[in-house]
Amino acid sequence: MSREKLKTILLTFLFMTSIVLTGLNLNIIDYKSSENTFGRIDANKALDMVLQPERIFVHFGGGGGNNIEVIEGRIEYWKELRQMLKNGIANTMQVSEKDFNESQELKQLKSVEIKLPFDISGSFFTSALGLEKSKLDKYDGIESIIIPLVDDSGIYFLLSDGNAVRMERTKIEKSQIVQQLESELEQGNLVRYYMMSTLFPVDSDVLMPVDASGYKYLYFRGRNSVQIENEGRVVQMAKNIFGEKYDFVNRIVETGGANTFIYGFGERVLRMQPDGAIEYLDETIKGSGINQNDAIAKAVDFASKLGVKPSEMNLNKVEKSQIYGKDAYEFVFSYNIEGLKLKSYDSSIEDIAITVAGDSVYSYQSNIKSIEDNMTVNLFSKNDILSPQTILNDNFDFLKREFEINMEKGKNDEVSTNILGRIKSVELVYFLADTNVFTPAWCFYMEGQNYIFDAYTGEILNYGLGKI
Repeated sequence: MSREKLKTILLTFLFMTSIVLTGLNLNIIDYKSSENTFGRIDANKALDMVLQPERIFVHFGGGGGNNIEVIEGRIEYWKELRQMLKNGIANTMQVSEKDFNESQELKQLKSVEIKLPFDISGSFFTSALGLEKSKLDKYDGIESIIIPLVDDSGIYFLLSDGNAVRMERTKIEKSQIVQQLESELEQGNLVRYYMMSTLFPVDSDVLMPVDASGYKYLYFRGRNSVQIENEGRVVQMAKNIFGEKYDFVNRIVETGGANTFIYGFGERVLRMQPDGAIEYLDETIKGSGINQNDAIAKAVDFASKLGVKPSEMNLNKVEKSQIYGKDAYEFVFSYNIEGLKLKSYDSSIEDIAITVAGDSVYSYQSNIKSIEDNMTVNLFSKNDILSPQTILNDNFDFLKREFEINMEKGKNDEVSTNILGRIKSVELVYFLADTNVFTPAWCFYMEGQNYIFDAYTGEILNYGLGKI
């Protein structure tokens, strides 16, 4: 063997050895760094920010249209309600199980109805309020809460299994915000909601407005929250994720603009697409695992490193699983546009999906959209928003075809009752079409399928299972 070949082999060996030793050293640094930064966002604070009601209704009693939905100012109102719930749960002396339907009747009185984004366990809700434990802990599947504002000092938790739980409060707390809302309603400044049973020949407590002209939501031009051409921001986000290991990351920039950051032999990968989509995967799972609340804090902290504001993340799903034998938590967050829930032609745009395994983030996926510098699109914004009732009337034939109802087999009123009875909820949302325009829209949730109509024109925008 020649001396030159021996030198080549020796240099190759030394190079590979240095990589291994450097990798071992970096793992120690990463571990210490992880310990130092763990809990940067406190678990209780993270829960306080991301666990928000899906919807809040205020019922003023007396029947008719004495109901409103709180959209503007919902976060501030939730802060007041959250404190009210915390006081009531912390000081309760009596807990009793009640009939679900009887509890629903409280909405006929002056009360607040809080619809939660998913079925929440009592222990999880207790910790979200900043309490260590409560008499609510043994119950699972809380889907909504009713707080009477007069006569009844209880708080009612409606469960997904068809039962309800009443917790006795020491007193009925007054709500300053409800008093303001009541005054606004009397002055005609708020949109009134009616139960469908008072509008149509159908037994339904679903709420919808008869006159929605009081809502003034505009069409907006959308944009990617992450601009791939912004070199400084792209690099900074990668540095935020990889930390001290960034110097050992390989970056690949594709012709189409996609950026991929790879650490090691591909065990950690961050990918940013030209359309704003971000994906991350880390298969070097560390630690034996953490509890659910600390995992949420990890997820929120990770998203903040990619520029997502924690206060704008709404927790929609929590699912526990196992990855490579380690406890893992899958979290799905949504975000709003101008206070309204976002719906899209591409469901991946609606959510931020984060999985925490061991004690670190295992995967991340988002494709967040935002408004293009308040750029309005003056399509039909000078008109009034149509009522859901008008949209139902205008699209009656379409819905009849959807549900395959044969007009010859029943009278018009029977067909109408059949369609109306399928409606589970009606909500004003923003819909993002592939034209990249945020469109104010009414979403009808009907037996597992969503039907979305332009709120100004009544045009069908999207519909069907799995499309929304």
